[in-house]
Amino acid sequence: MERLRQAVSFLGGFFPIRLLLLHLRRSLLLMLFWVLLFGLVGGWWLSQFGFQYLFCTPEYLERVQPLAYFFMGLAVGLFVMAFHIASYIFYSYRFSFLAALDRPLFRFSINNSVIPIAFYIFYSIQIYQQLQWNGASFLEVFLSIAAVLLGSIIMIAFVFFYFFSTIKTAIPSATEVAKKIETPLKALIKKDKKLDADERLVEVNRVHSYLKNFYSIRPTRSVRHYSEAVLLQTLQKHHLSAALFFVTIGLLLLSLGFLGDKELLMLPAGSSLVLLLTFAIMIAGAFYSWLKTWAFSIGLVLVLGLNYFSGLPRFVKTYAAFGLNYQEPPKSYTTSQFEALLTDSIASYDEAVMLEALDNWRAKFPKNKNPQLILVNSSGGGLRSTVWSFGIMQQLDEATSGAFMNQLFGVFGSSGGMIGAAYMRELHLEKALGATVDIYDPQHLAYIGKDVLNPVAFYLATNDVAIRLKTFSDGAYKYYQDRGFAFERQLNKNLNGAFHRRIGDYKDYEHSAMVPHLFLTPTIVQDGRRLLIASKPVSFLMRSGTTGSVPSSYQIDGLDFMRFFEKHDAPNLRFSTALRMSASFPYITPLVSLPTRPAIDIIDAGARDNEGFGLTIRFLHTFKDWIQTHTSGVTVVRLKANAIDEISIDTLSNKSLIENWIRPVGGVVNSYGNFQYFAKAQYLELSQEWLSFPLDFATFSLLTLEDQVSLSWHLTQNERETIAKEIQSKRIKTLTKRLQDRM
Repeated sequence: MERLRQAVSFLGGFFPIRLLLLHLRRSLLLMLFWVLLFGLVGGWWLSQFGFQYLFCTPEYLERVQPLAYFFMGLAVGLFVMAFHIASYIFYSYRFSFLAALDRPLFRFSINNSVIPIAFYIFYSIQIYQQLQWNGASFLEVFLSIAAVLLGSIIMIAFVFFYFFSTIKTAIPSATEVAKKIETPLKALIKKDKKLDADERLVEVNRVHSYLKNFYSIRPTRSVRHYSEAVLLQTLQKHHLSAALFFVTIGLLLLSLGFLGDKELLMLPAGSSLVLLLTFAIMIAGAFYSWLKTWAFSIGLVLVLGLNYFSGLPRFVKTYAAFGLNYQEPPKSYTTSQFEALLTDSIASYDEAVMLEALDNWRAKFPKNKNPQLILVNSSGGGLRSTVWSFGIMQQLDEATSGAFMNQLFGVFGSSGGMIGAAYMRELHLEKALGATVDIYDPQHLAYIGKDVLNPVAFYLATNDVAIRLKTFSDGAYKYYQDRGFAFERQLNKNLNGAFHRRIGDYKDYEHSAMVPHLFLTPTIVQDGRRLLIASKPVSFLMRSGTTGSVPSSYQIDGLDFMRFFEKHDAPNLRFSTALRMSASFPYITPLVSLPTRPAIDIIDAGARDNEGFGLTIRFLHTFKDWIQTHTSGVTVVRLKANAIDEISIDTLSNKSLIENWIRPVGGVVNSYGNFQYFAKAQYLELSQEWLSFPLDFATFSLLTLEDQVSLSWHLTQNERETIAKEIQSKRIKTLTKRLQDRM
C-alpha cells in the first residue's frame, strides 16, 4: 500500500502527467482538436463518407504509396508542434521552473508528448489494419508507418531548429524593415505580465521531476532566487517565433489553395485537413494569449457575430452552376412563375416533343412485334453506386449483345448512380458517332472507380474554408474555383474527359433515340421541389397530377430547369455540373446556388427520391396510352447500391437519458430512408390502378449487409474488388439471364 501511495505521489508530481491532467482539466479546446483527429483516423466521425481512408490509405499522384504517408507525417508533425506551442503559450507561466532549463520550449514539448505519442501509436495501428484489410504485404505496411514517423520527425526537427533553436527571434532586427515586420508579429501572441504566484511558491513540491529527453528524468530546480521579470523574459523568449510560425502556416494553406491545380502540389487530402486543424489550433493559442479565461465567452460572441455578417448579401459565399449566366438578373422564384411554365399549351407541346422521341425509339424495332420498353432506376450511394450502376449496365448490354442499351429509353435516379449510368451512355454515344470504343473493356470499370474525394477534400481545406483566390473562364462566363470545380475536374480526368459536353448537346441524340434520355432531379433545399434537368423542357413532369381543390403550390412539386432558366443560358450548363448537382453530398460538395430571387440552393436528388421511382411512375402515367399501344409492357431495371431493400427497425430497448432527449428528432431522421420505401410502396400500389400495361421489375442489389461498402467518393482497393466480383457473381448472372429472357 505504501508503494502504491509513493507511486501515486511520484506520478502526481511528474511533469508529463501533470501536463496531461492539466489538459484534461482545462484545455477543452485543445482536447477538442485531438478528439476530432482521433475520431477521423479511427472512423468515429464521417466514416460513412470515407474520411478515415483519407488518413489511413492516403493517395498521392492517384496512388497509395509511402510518399503519401510521408506527407501525412509532415502534416501531423506540424499539428503536433502547433499543439506544443499553443500549450506552451497557455501554461508556461504556471511552471516557472522551466526558466531554469536550457531551451524551455523543447523541454516542455518532450513532457507534453503523452497525447501525441498515443496518437502515433493509434494511427500506426489504424494504418496497419487498413492496409492488411486491403491485402498489403508486411513490407508495404512497415514502409508506410515508417514514412509517417519519418515525416513527423523531420518536420518537428525542422520547426524546432528553424523557429525555436535559440533565444534570438527568427527575424533579425538589425534593419528598419525587419522591425516593421516584427511589430505586427508581436501583436499576434500576447505575453503574460506575471507568473502564477502559487505555482512559483510551491512548484518544487507539486512538480518534482521532468523528462530531460525521452529516456532520462531530472529533478526540478527552485527558481525563487530569480526575479519574476527575469523568469517571464526567459519563458516568453519564443513568443515572437510562435507568431512567425502561425503566419507561416496560414501562408502555406493559402499557397496550397492557389497552387492546388498543380498535380505535384496536390497533397493527400488527409494532410490538407491536418494543416487546417494546425492553423485552427494556432488561432486558438493566439486568441487565448490575449483573453485568457475570457477566451470562450468572447470567442462565442465573435462566432455569433461572424455568423451574422456572413449572412449579409455582401459577404455571402455562393457556389455557381458552371455554364449558367449569372450576369442576367435573377428570376423571381414564386408560385406564379411556376404556373406560367405549366399552361396547357406548354405542357401539351413538351408532351408532343417527348412523344416524337418515343416514336423514334419505337421505329428501331420491327413493326409486327411490340418491344419491351426498358427504364432504369439507379440509386444513390456515392462512388459505390457509380461503379455498381456502370458495371451492371455494361454487363447487361454485353450479355444481350447491345440490345439492353438499344431498348433503354430513360434513366431516373440520383447521386452516384446517375454518374455511372451517364458514363455508360457516353461510351455508347461515342461508339455511335464513329469513335473506336470498346464499351465492354474492363478498364472502364477501373476508370469509374478511381478516387474523387481526395481533390475535393484538398480544396475544402485549402480553398473553400478560407478565401477562394482562383477563378476560371467558361466561355463568356467567369467562376471561382471551388471543391465543386475540383470534383468535376477529377471526375473528367478519371474518365479521360468523357463529360465534356453541355446539357443541351444531348437534345438531338436523345430525341433521335441514339442514346437513352437522362433525367437528373436534384432537390431544391428551400422548398423540397425537384429541379428537373433534361436536355429539353419536361414541364409535364412538374405537376403531381392531382386536381380539384388542392392548391397549385402543392400540385407543382418540380421545376423545369430548361424553361425556367432559359434567359440564363440553361442549355449551356456543363453536363458534369448537372451530374454534380444531382450528387451533392452535404458538406462534401458545395450546394449550388441558382440565379433566382430569393436564391435557391441545390442538394442531392436522393434527398427527395433516392431511386427516381416516383418520377418514373409519373412518366409512365403521362404516356400510358402510347405505351399500351406501342410496347409489350415496361421493365424497370433497379440498380440498387444503397441499403438492403427492407425496413430497418430500431431494436435498442434501453435508452440513455441523452438518447431519450434526442429520440423525437433523431428517430425521425434515422427513419428517413424508410419514408421513401413507404412512399415507393404507395406509388406501386396506385400504379396498378393507373396503368393498364404490364409493369415488371428487375432488381440488381449490391449490398447484402449494411455498410458492406462505404458511402463515399473514395473506395479502397478492397472495396473496388468486392464490387467487381459481385458484378461477375453467379447471382448477378442469373438475374441477367432472367432479364434477357424477358426482353
